[in-house]
Amino acid sequence: MKSICKIKQHCQKLKEEFGDLKANEIKPSMIETYQQKRLPTISCRGTPFKPASINRELEVMKRIFNLAVREEMVDRNP
Repeated sequence: MKSICKIKQHCQKLKEEFGDLKANEIKPSMIETYQQKRLPTISCRGTPFKPASINRELEVMKRIFNLAVREEMVDRNP
């Protein structure tokens, strides 16, 4: 169950950043900007997030987009 909690946390962070956008409005440059913005932020442990932590958030986003492409909800995965 620990991993479910982590996935929910990742989704919340992604929603905070991209929640007001439609899926087809999200561009690769926006994702890169998100990565750069997240790196200097501080985790609950008081340390900066590591690139691997940000990558896990983006893995969740990638999975969501891949499922949306498969179900023909969007044309592409940015």
